[in-house]
Amino acid sequence: MTTETIIQHILTNCDGINKKVCIPVKPEIEPKVYSISNDLNSASYYCIIDFQLKSSIIMHLKEIQEIFKQSNGAGFKALNINVLICNEVAPMALKILDDKGIVVLKSEGFSIEQNLHLFLKNQLTDFTSAVALQSTSCSSSCSSCNTACK
Repeated sequence: MTTETIIQHILTNCDGINKKVCIPVKPEIEPKVYSISNDLNSASYYCIIDFQLKSSIIMHLKEIQEIFKQSNGAGFKALNINVLICNEVAPMALKILDDKGIVVLKSEGFSIEQNLHLFLKNQLTDFTSAVALQSTSCSSSCSSCNTACK
């Protein structure tokens, strides 16, 4: 079953949710099947799920970058994203997302389906700075970092 089919099934069974969720994903061996990417920066695709409109789309990184470039720094807010579900996020990226009012939740494993069910039950944990530092290769300061989030 494709990722989009799974998501559509989940969307048909939930009402009253006014959230737009983004999940960084990576393709699996099977066509049109994705799992959650290791971290926000290494994702080649992003799955955007609009619970209010009951729709979803999987966008390539280049499409996302073009939207970001045209949004004058609005980033995910340009896509009206409220929630980001990911496995890892760099502390500085977490701060930027938090400053923009985007809730960042830590995924449980790499299954999109499982994490959407956990999200709907409010069972995913908020990413905190401490959790972000523990789950990435970042140390205590950005000067020691080699990621692109600086």
